Amino acid sequence: MSTNSHLSHSTPFKPGLRTGTSKTLATEERSYIRIPKIDDDFINTHFTSLTSLSEIVTKIKMDSFIKTSLLELEKGSNEDKLYAPLAVVFNKVASSVCGPEPMVFHPSYDIRPSGESRREDRLLAPDFSILPPKLTFTYKDKEGKQRIPWSALESVIEVKRGKRWDHPQAIDYIETLLQYRPDKVYTFGMSCNQELYQFYYADACIQKSSPVFRWKDSLDEFIQFVYTLYFNYENDIGRDKSYTLHGVMWQQQPKAVNASARWRVSFDGRTNEVQRIFARKGKGRRTWLGIGQEINEFSTVTNTPEKDRIRIVKDMWRDTSRRFKESEILNHIHKDGYIAGVVRHISASPVSELTVADPIKGDRMKERVVMASTGLRLSACESVLDFLKVMYDLVETHEQLLVKRGVLHRDISWYNVLCKPEHFIGHDKVIEHPTIGKIL
Repeated sequence: MSTNSHLSHSTPFKPGLRTGTSKTLATEERSYIRIPKIDDDFINTHFTSLTSLSEIVTKIKMDSFIKTSLLELEKGSNEDKLYAPLAVVFNKVASSVCGPEPMVFHPSYDIRPSGESRREDRLLAPDFSILPPKLTFTYKDKEGKQRIPWSALESVIEVKRGKRWDHPQAIDYIETLLQYRPDKVYTFGMSCNQELYQFYYADACIQKSSPVFRWKDSLDEFIQFVYTLYFNYENDIGRDKSYTLHGVMWQQQPKAVNASARWRVSFDGRTNEVQRIFARKGKGRRTWLGIGQEINEFSTVTNTPEKDRIRIVKDMWRDTSRRFKESEILNHIHKDGYIAGVVRHISASPVSELTVADPIKGDRMKERVVMASTGLRLSACESVLDFLKVMYDLVETHEQLLVKRGVLHRDISWYNVLCKPEHFIGHDKVIEHPTIGKIL
């Protein structure tokens, strides 16, 4: 095991600059990412022990194909030359520790992940995609290349040649994976070159990295990484089990392939099938929004009229030190009936006590609000008069909240004020007050 001084986590990433001998990506998308703190106890904290696999580990180290591939790896003259020997090592280890249906490591030239937009499809291309044992939801593009949605990935690996060590790119990929996998509480990733490898961890509280390991010194840590991914997958560890990936909608474009996942979310006795419309990246609330319809237990839509089945699922990781919960506030506001001008919700509460922790800043708990109201951005106002009507209702609603419920909304932002609202529940349970539509 060894570490290099230029891998110090104390140096922030800046686009276009070099960190020691490390060349970083000059891309605006990764400019917010800092090299994560190195946790010397990373392996013991996050990876499953190999105690029960000691004989298998010994056989892996003696495997002639793995030995030969590691020798070829050292001689790799460019990044492309590293893929083949790495694929042998990765998949040989997986087939040894994962049983008859192992995790599968695919290089990007073999199968490439697809995003939900042309921009994402173009920029998000990890060198290796780690897929679950049973490969599903694949698609062949017009060039015959096999594609997989980001929503179906278990993890990713970034490969670099020579002394280049690109932390921001690897961290960016695992943060992206959390955007596409609302069912994941946390995720792991890895970067490597012909000599070294290192692991990364991310959740709503923290990002961290392991020490740096040398291929020729030890395979144990990599074997633990593979086994942990498989063990967690098989036992639903680190997952929000209320989510199920139900399907993927593919769209072939001239220069991109878009993959939009359909998630089934079971919560508070109901099931909704939704597609992502927003996902916040990085540490913090990590808000995820999906829109769709409520369905019944037999996987068909309910008998409720189609329009009134529309649902919005909002997940967020709330700082447990904060005084108020959004779910409690909404329940309080609508306790005697729906106040006009406020989003109507069907259910709101924590999600099975899922938490993540930061030893310094504290914990975050996952909360969910299922809503049955939609609206448009203020830019949808067709005239100054339309805008002024919205502002009147905004003031009136806030006065009603303060007078009737003792609630003052302090976050009046572009995303929190919508116009042309539609509500899909509670038509007979509205507490009336003079909105501008009633006055004019």
